[in-house]
Amino acid sequence: MTRLRSSLTIAAGILGIMALVWLIDIEYSAPQFRPSPSGDAEWTRVEPLKNPAFERTEMRMHLGDDPAWALPDHDDRSWTRTSSRDLPAREGVFWLRWRLRGPGPDERLAPGLYITSVAAYELFWDGELIGRNGTPAGSRDAERPGLVDRTFALTEAQAAPGEHVVAMRLSTYRCGFPHPRSGFTYWITEPAELYAWRARSAVIPTLAAGAMVVLALIASILWLFQPGRRELAWAVLLCLTAAAIQALCVGRWMVNYPADRYHIVIIGTAALHGVMAVSLVGLVVTHLAVARARWWIAATVVAVAVVAYVTPPVRNTEGAFMMVSACAVVAGVAGWRVLQGHAGARYLMIGALATGVWTSIDPRSYTWVGFLPRFLPTMLGATVMLASAARREREEAERTRQMAARLELELLKKNLQPHFLFNTLTALTELVEQRPADAVGLIEDLAGEFRLMASMAAERTVSLAQELALCRAHLRILGVRTGREYRLEAEGVDEDAPVPPALFLTLIENAFSHQRASCSPVVFRLHGTREASGAVHYAFDSPGEIAPARASAGPGGTGLRYVRARLEESFPRRWTFLDGATAQGWRSRITIQEQGATA
Repeated sequence: MTRLRSSLTIAAGILGIMALVWLIDIEYSAPQFRPSPSGDAEWTRVEPLKNPAFERTEMRMHLGDDPAWALPDHDDRSWTRTSSRDLPAREGVFWLRWRLRGPGPDERLAPGLYITSVAAYELFWDGELIGRNGTPAGSRDAERPGLVDRTFALTEAQAAPGEHVVAMRLSTYRCGFPHPRSGFTYWITEPAELYAWRARSAVIPTLAAGAMVVLALIASILWLFQPGRRELAWAVLLCLTAAAIQALCVGRWMVNYPADRYHIVIIGTAALHGVMAVSLVGLVVTHLAVARARWWIAATVVAVAVVAYVTPPVRNTEGAFMMVSACAVVAGVAGWRVLQGHAGARYLMIGALATGVWTSIDPRSYTWVGFLPRFLPTMLGATVMLASAARREREEAERTRQMAARLELELLKKNLQPHFLFNTLTALTELVEQRPADAVGLIEDLAGEFRLMASMAAERTVSLAQELALCRAHLRILGVRTGREYRLEAEGVDEDAPVPPALFLTLIENAFSHQRASCSPVVFRLHGTREASGAVHYAFDSPGEIAPARASAGPGGTGLRYVRARLEESFPRRWTFLDGATAQGWRSRITIQEQGATA
């Protein structure tokens, strides 16, 4: 039930943020004026933040084509009121007219006129043709597209104080967008400010593209040296797609491509945003080891496809929708991991929430000039999370190194314990007097065990064949000392497989400490299996009745702590150890996963 509630909460958060952006986008998509005839023009004061103020009237539109409509004294009061964001597409030639003037009766207009449009048009100022952008026509074959961005300079007379009539003759057959409406944006400002604005618009995407390429190179290098870190592969894809998005933005200001290619650029940008959103989620769910990570990635793919389908194509907000959807998923996953105690995930959660909310506030400016500042919180959160994980890994590696040194000493001490040497030497003294041949064998077995132990002490892993040889030498020594026969039988095992040194020897010593075998010979059995995935399973059976004092807690103590420490040192987070009583004694089960898997 807890997982179900968390999943429903995350899903509700995703839908809520998407709904917020959708409502905002609808508000932006609404026309400024209702298309209805009206009488005299209504003036509106426009005061941009950094540009000179001016006053304008609403626009009036009329389908058809008549050169007289460019004249300043033409009566357009019967034309349809509209806005620059609500123009027809692929309906033949049409005209727009509106009026401009300075903010005061004696104030001039700024001499720079900047227009962003996907339409072909001719621009008239007080009845005079001052520029063309492509060739408007009544059919697609006859129309010639212009450029997306054009700047027109006004003369002193054209910018003089007083009222000025602007008329545009347009057609939109080659706009590229499938939407039935089209539009454009215009500014009245100083030419120097226009050029500075274009430069500023190019600087931020250029910096973002460069930064993302550098991050992609760093992640690629790290991935090459750590091929098991799949989140680094997602990071490379994320950074490269982000760099490509910003490169397309820079291309607009550096190349100023034809208007009929603008829609292709928008489609490419939206597709890259989809890949970027999926990459972000893939990075997070992989790094945080989220259960059913593939389902989360698949759900993000579906969300991206839904966004691409329902978003109005004329608004250029698909990228914002996709990023908000991805941030909602990331914030939900990171938040859940924070509740589970993952400290580094809180930074990612905060960054994803900041990106999602900020992008929801103004989705239209996200792709072109707002990408870097809006996406930066998520990138910083992910970077801090990865850096925190790297620091923890370094600390764990240092602890493992220190533990390895202690384990080497512990391993050497295993066969140098005073009682072991004392009992063995006592048995050797008796054998020398009674059975000299057996005494020579005991000396050879003891020397062999010490030789094997010394060769293993500095190793993290040894071959299973070496480990079995060590165990059998130890059992022969104990057999001579106790007068009983001990054997170790192994089946289904790969003797070249790596295992920690003295792993099974420690299990044998635990059996001698906590079990009593009444039968003879005493046979220890090791059974191994290997799965297709590469996981290796070992089952070690030690015969004998378990001591009553340890029956409930299970045999072992210090010895099993050694076993677990050695497994973690040799196979970090890729092993499991389980043990328990059986009808014949005690069974220890060890599983070792292949490299790149997690136990």
